[in-house]
Amino acid sequence: MRLLGNLPLIALVALTACVSVAEAPAAGQRTGSSDSASPKEERTLRMVTRAEPASIAGTILIPTGITTGTQRRLFNAGLVLKDGDGKYRPYLAETAPQLNTDSWRVLPDGRMETTYRLRPGLVWQDGTPLSAQDFAFAWRVYSSPQFGVSRSLPHSAMQDIVVNDDRTLVIRWRDIYFEAGNLESTDFAPLPRHVLEAPFAQDVTTFDSLPFWTTEYVGAGPYRLDRWEPGAFIEARAFTQHVLGAPNIDRLRITWNSDFNANLASLLATEADLPIDDSIRVEQGLTLDRDWTTRGAGSVRYRPQLPRFIQVQHRAEYADPPAVRDVRVRQALTHAIDKASINETLFEGKGLTSDSLIYPTVDYFAAVDRAAAKYPFDLRRSDQLLSEAGFSRDTEGSYTDARAARVNLELRNIQSAQNDAERSIIADGWRRAGFQLTEDVFTPSQTRNGELLGTFRSLSITSAAADTTGLNVEDYTCARASRPETRWFGQNRGGWCNTDYDYVMGRLTLALDPKERGELVAEAIGALTSDLGIIPLHFNPGVVAVPAQLQGPNVKVPDADLSWNVHEWRLSQ
Repeated sequence: MRLLGNLPLIALVALTACVSVAEAPAAGQRTGSSDSASPKEERTLRMVTRAEPASIAGTILIPTGITTGTQRRLFNAGLVLKDGDGKYRPYLAETAPQLNTDSWRVLPDGRMETTYRLRPGLVWQDGTPLSAQDFAFAWRVYSSPQFGVSRSLPHSAMQDIVVNDDRTLVIRWRDIYFEAGNLESTDFAPLPRHVLEAPFAQDVTTFDSLPFWTTEYVGAGPYRLDRWEPGAFIEARAFTQHVLGAPNIDRLRITWNSDFNANLASLLATEADLPIDDSIRVEQGLTLDRDWTTRGAGSVRYRPQLPRFIQVQHRAEYADPPAVRDVRVRQALTHAIDKASINETLFEGKGLTSDSLIYPTVDYFAAVDRAAAKYPFDLRRSDQLLSEAGFSRDTEGSYTDARAARVNLELRNIQSAQNDAERSIIADGWRRAGFQLTEDVFTPSQTRNGELLGTFRSLSITSAAADTTGLNVEDYTCARASRPETRWFGQNRGGWCNTDYDYVMGRLTLALDPKERGELVAEAIGALTSDLGIIPLHFNPGVVAVPAQLQGPNVKVPDADLSWNVHEWRLSQ
């Protein structure tokens, strides 16, 4: 932070800022005398991210193809909060429901009820009391079939919400759902009924395009939106009535750039302090580490985090060439990927190659690893599989079908320097193996277009959120396929549908015993990888770069968000 040389001017600037953007008191809150208020120098943490958010809501209604966890965490609060060790803590709730108690009842017919008791004195960032009715209203929104989120967990398993009083909500579940006691804001964020109920009742078709979701957002998280300049920046101010305590850092400023090197330049020039949401990659992290280490300006470390994989177009109406729907072709493609080379070339070995979507620290990983079908780099096996599928090579070594037409695939990714390099390595290997290939990208702005993301013609490289629970396998059921009926919402963008897999997943969502869940996740991974509904690649190493003047960030597990305890962070000079 730069200090001005004229101390009286500092006081004048700080006092002016406090008066002009001071947080409005909640109803009934008493304000102190202006004569006794002492001016305070405000501290601003400058964050840089990868793209302008489509929304800063906790539970998203709009599909997105990029990481947004930290942006959403800053402005939202849920019933519970996952900490840096992967453990759940009560947040808006006094305590989390406990199985086999009155707070979590499993009924004889297989339904459940969980009871959450809210902390007293909760308020929205506009000062309005936050009550159980706000969660009941949120469920009405999330369960509305106009929004694709209605088909995803936990909403698809909820039957109803009963409000006993302003602080008590009872969630009735139509099925067993083992995460029913761990509802974070990304799963089930409350919505301010006093702001949204009238427009929701008036026109649900335009509801998700209201300015509320962006420039007029009101949440309950540690920071409240102060200013959103579209295309430029977001500014936020500490929410002093945050339920876990007022944040120590007064202000945040969020800027964005899809160019990782531009974000690195901002950090090196001290124009930004903290990269968030995958805004720099390993290449930039290595450069930043060298610079910060030399100057004692901060620390950089890496944690294998985002699972990377290739979506396959399984739907006949979009698949081109149709050969991509043949499992033998998918197996041949997978055998022609040199995952170790990708890890060394892109990540200097800091990544983690994977045969599944399951992180290796989970208790049941050994069972998952045994069940997962393996496709080691083997061009001879790839050639053998294609021969079995009826393909042969022409005089130039390219594969052709029975009509002598070449197999011409399209490979896409979300545009970035690292993603483009990853695509090029895979495409180059496939070309050497004998495939014809067209390469293309989704631009950052196109990641908001769910239909475009779901109608690629052959193959699309993408990421998913890190998950140590194994629940990300639920994303690939038939019901979770993105399509017009879901407004193209859902991670299963290739439309893979496998009845055996769905049967296992149906049992998994009903299993409460951790050992049984582990066995079922392993069985599901076996089905997913045998049929290659998707093609697993590796865990992308996430860069955790923390400047020396920032104290507090503390994450250990791969699926913990860096900003989980942002209200406790401190920013020194």
